Amino acid sequence: MKKALLCASGMFLFLLGCSSSDDAAPAPVVTPSFTFDNQTYSVIPSSGINELRQQTTFNDVVYDRSSITVVGMIGFAQTATMSFDLYYRHGESIAGTYPIYDSETSDAGFDDYITPLSRACLGWTSLGNVFMTSGADPVNANNPHGTVTVTANSPTNYTIHFVGDFKIYDDNFEVVRNVPCSMNVTGPVVVHN
Repeated sequence: MKKALLCASGMFLFLLGCSSSDDAAPAPVVTPSFTFDNQTYSVIPSSGINELRQQTTFNDVVYDRSSITVVGMIGFAQTATMSFDLYYRHGESIAGTYPIYDSETSDAGFDDYITPLSRACLGWTSLGNVFMTSGADPVNANNPHGTVTVTANSPTNYTIHFVGDFKIYDDNFEVVRNVPCSMNVTGPVVVHN
């Protein structure tokens, strides 16, 4: 009788344990996203953040250069590519906040602007583009305003934070309109050297 009672108690505990784990809902999968030109783009999970690393010198100071590109999609019909051209002193971490150099508002050239700083973003070569398979006019903007912050969660996982506007120019380099962008994206980074 004791064996039967012990066996029944064990079976009850086993079933109780099974039912509680079966009732638990799976954790929702959250896809990182950003907004550009008032539309929300989902970041491509395995290759949505790319980094191209190079090196350059300004006024005899060596800088590492990382072009960080974040790619997002709306379904399969629309793709947005955001790219930030980041410079930081050689040997330092990419992690940090980058003021964006704007040649329209600065009296100094980029080489004179960056050499007293440990890091900066070159606005003219930072881009925000949208391509649509429908054949609608693409969005081609550059020269963002503000700051870009990179958090290095690991050597192969970054958080990219930017809130501001990119600019669309006409053929005479006059600003046609500002394109808003809001990004706080964390994900794996594909590094290209």
